[in-house]
Amino acid sequence: MRQLFLAVLLAGLCLADHLPDNLVQRGKADVLLCGIDVYHTTLADLKKRFGTPLTEKPYPDASAEVEAVWEQDGSRIHVVIDAGHVAEGLDVSGKPSPVAKTGRGLALGQSLADIKRIYGSRYFRQGDEIRIEWEDGTHLTVTLSSGRISRLQLGAGLE
Repeated sequence: MRQLFLAVLLAGLCLADHLPDNLVQRGKADVLLCGIDVYHTTLADLKKRFGTPLTEKPYPDASAEVEAVWEQDGSRIHVVIDAGHVAEGLDVSGKPSPVAKTGRGLALGQSLADIKRIYGSRYFRQGDEIRIEWEDGTHLTVTLSSGRISRLQLGAGLE
């Protein structure tokens, strides 16, 4: 599961270089998911906010230090912490909850219409996955199931 999560996260990072310019979001990137900033939130910050994680394991890949999972109001939050102790990527799935949303308000359980309302039409869709990317490489992957958002993944851009 860890390898799959990182593979999906890294695939999003790589895809940003290949999107046509007309699909890349302009302006400030949405860097928050579940109130977690993928450029600044540390593991210590996460523990203060969410408490002790359900699981906390050293990551098998040298590029990341730890992965941790929390459960909040029926939503499962999976975070990868990099060697600098900062959350570099995360995903949330499960039941819609007050915490399970982006900084701009896109949440589990919402629809494609909500994606368009919040982020406009600059995105890439393949099947049930929608990838939203910004010029700095930050990317959000949205998974739809029966027309509703079932998973949100946010990753920091490569340095």
